[in-house]
Amino acid sequence: MTEAERLAERLEELLAKATPGPWGIWFEQIDGKADRAIQEFVEQVHATNPIGNSLVMLDADGKCPAITGCGPTSIANAALIVEAVNALPVLLSALRSQAEELERLRGALVELSDYETDRASMWADQHNEWTKDEMHKIARAALGEAKAAPEQEQDDG
Repeated sequence: MTEAERLAERLEELLAKATPGPWGIWFEQIDGKADRAIQEFVEQVHATNPIGNSLVMLDADGKCPAITGCGPTSIANAALIVEAVNALPVLLSALRSQAEELERLRGALVELSDYETDRASMWADQHNEWTKDEMHKIARAALGEAKAAPEQEQDDG
């Protein structure tokens, strides 16, 4: 299992424990006033039902970028957010690599398609053996295999 697959599996586990989605962003205007921010936070805490035993905050190098609250899924929500943020570089890199590989394989399919079109007239003349062998070599090379399949001997008669 790759690192990206392990991270994806871990995120799925955490997602199952977190507050069900879809999630969104909620803005409350505070006009740069700490008292207003505190008041809004107090209102949110009072609205939490049931209230838990902890206030859960995220840590980003000693700063608090978010508070997930004090409800029953606050710890799970925080764990999901932290794991997702930390996993993003690996997951994005894996996604880019897979996209590049997909493009390479699409190119190989185009090459095979073009090859078949160019060689269609040889099909009847050589019982399709030469065409199949050549297409097989192109496909195996496109898949990154070190060696293509051994050439089949052709019947000259």
